[in-house]
Amino acid sequence: MKCKGAQNIFAEVLEANIAHIPGVIAVKEREKLLLREMQAVLKDYSFEYTRKARGSTGIMRMPVGFTTASTTAGW
Repeated sequence: MKCKGAQNIFAEVLEANIAHIPGVIAVKEREKLLLREMQAVLKDYSFEYTRKARGSTGIMRMPVGFTTASTTAGW
């Protein structure tokens, strides 16, 4: 594939994606630190589940990429 003097949109898209990655990494590192702090705070937390609270759907939203197995390991 050759680009004859025209704008190389493929290279520009790739460069834009590459330039975006360091910012994404920084955000995810901050999120990871926050989740680690939350995990440390909840390490000794326990509760008894008896019934759903009024108006509750019973579903706990977790950050994308996390499962109960990865967040409760070691509890």
